[in-house]
Amino acid sequence: MKLDRYLRRRRISQTDFAKKAKISTGTISLLINNKTWISREYAQRIDRATSGRVTANDFVYKTR
Repeated sequence: MKLDRYLRRRRISQTDFAKKAKISTGTISLLINNKTWISREYAQRIDRATSGRVTANDFVYKTR
């Protein structure tokens, strides 16, 4: 599941999620908008903060 979809479905702000995942709000915004690559560390933090609902694979661009 994409991070933005996860946040919308759970009505969590990017700011609140950033605090939970211990990632800056700016970085969360960049990740959601596909403006930066996700690091292994951030992927792990997001995975933990979403209880495995958003994984590193969800940040891979898919053409289909």
